Amino acid sequence: DYVIDGTLARAERLLIVGPEGRGKSLVCFQMAACTAAGLHPFTLAPTEPKRVLVIDAENHPNQVAGSWRRLIKTLNILGAELAPGMLHVLEEWDSEIDLTSPRGGRWLEERVHAYRPDLLVLGPLKNLVHRNLSDHDTVNALRVTINRARSICESAVVMEHHAPLRAGGDQRREMRPYGSGLFLGWPDFGLALEATEEEEVFEITRFRGDRVRGRYWPSALRWGSINPGSRELPWMETIV
Repeated sequence: DYVIDGTLARAERLLIVGPEGRGKSLVCFQMAACTAAGLHPFTLAPTEPKRVLVIDAENHPNQVAGSWRRLIKTLNILGAELAPGMLHVLEEWDSEIDLTSPRGGRWLEERVHAYRPDLLVLGPLKNLVHRNLSDHDTVNALRVTINRARSICESAVVMEHHAPLRAGGDQRREMRPYGSGLFLGWPDFGLALEATEEEEVFEITRFRGDRVRGRYWPSALRWGSINPGSRELPWMETIV
């Protein structure tokens, strides 16, 4: 029972990490908008539209309004029109939400009950937790909250998270989830945006093995054209 055909099924959890300011939020937005409009976010194949709820805990509306408009315009050009009620975006950039607390858990469950999403997109996780994400008990509490929320209507879940900073002496920055090792075992899929020698191209690597083999994930993404009237989404599949 796929939410994104061949890629993500109901109740499955995807965690995405990557360098700051390089577009991982936009990857999540693209997955959300395409899924709601009935288009595979990477292959661009037609799919059945699904209800999507986005909880954006970082970006001020002024920062992302243009990105959402561009996404919707490009979807219209591609013939995937977004129907009313299929995509809801909650802008929680100034909210004091802690999903590890009982109140925060109820907050998330209430919104899932209200919107009944097939796909729940949320993050970055560091802005939804007020405790140290290196602490196992903190991350376990977050896991329990999100798992309870997804069980309400078997929502697939896409989560955005940050990678740790490069430690002194390291040759390169490791693209894995910042914090407790529980992040490695909890999600069903763990993907990272890895910078390449080409500034606008990122390799898609795995920081953990897929819990279900045979799912489709792109090997690399490049930034799409921003020219008016372009048929390219913000992120386009490519080869490295």
